[in-house]
Amino acid sequence: MMPSAEVIVCKVNIIDSKYVDSYLTTNKNINIGDLVMVPVGPLNKEARVINVRVYPQNCFPKNSLGSILYKIKSTTKVATGEYDMTNNTHKKSTIDIEVCDITKVQCDAIVNAANKSLLGGGGVDGAIHRVAGPKLLEECRTLHGCETGQAKITKGYNLPAKYVIHTVGPIYSDSPNDAKMLTECYQNSLAVARENNLHTIAFVAISTGVYGYPLEDACEVALVAVGDWLKKNEDYHMEVLMTCFDDEVYDEYEDFIDVYDDGNDYIYDAGY
Repeated sequence: MMPSAEVIVCKVNIIDSKYVDSYLTTNKNINIGDLVMVPVGPLNKEARVINVRVYPQNCFPKNSLGSILYKIKSTTKVATGEYDMTNNTHKKSTIDIEVCDITKVQCDAIVNAANKSLLGGGGVDGAIHRVAGPKLLEECRTLHGCETGQAKITKGYNLPAKYVIHTVGPIYSDSPNDAKMLTECYQNSLAVARENNLHTIAFVAISTGVYGYPLEDACEVALVAVGDWLKKNEDYHMEVLMTCFDDEVYDEYEDFIDVYDDGNDYIYDAGY
């Protein structure tokens, strides 16, 4: 057991919302990515742990926070591994799905889920900037921002990827325009890759972090957008990797593929 003189505080993101708050727990085995139940008003809500910190009890106002009720699911596989797309020998365009760290993918281009300023931020955006180094920010300053759904390219600098394609996902608002803008993120990123003669590209699940896009819906939009682009560009060889933060993201992609029946072979074969 952790000493009683310490307090464990978890920052969580309530599932299917943009709501972020901090809660106490006595479970020292809780990790980033775990699903937990937390009290929100009169109800208990499912949330994902996005940060864990340990504080000395005399330095933290324990009574100001509610407590995590219980842990639902551990993240059994987290995106820490590498992935080398340069070893692929596919004869046709493909969609692959892997739990891996996008900052460690060896490919022509990775796609950054950026904000409109293109000057870095939190989540995957911040991680990409940290690994790429300060020259990425210097080049991003010359691009003068980017609108939602659009995409712009920079060099990859210290990343194993040669280039970074920056796209701005929609902030989820539960409107039909959300899917349209998210589709444009994927398809415009692929178009930029083609314009620059790039043939291997890795995506994250755009807008599913602090922008609040429901994961199940976002994964469906992503696969359909990529599959449609590959079908319309069959004269151009493109290998696409959908990187997953954890196995929950991976499972959402697989669940959609299992029920997909709209005739696009790129989607039927995704992940194989």
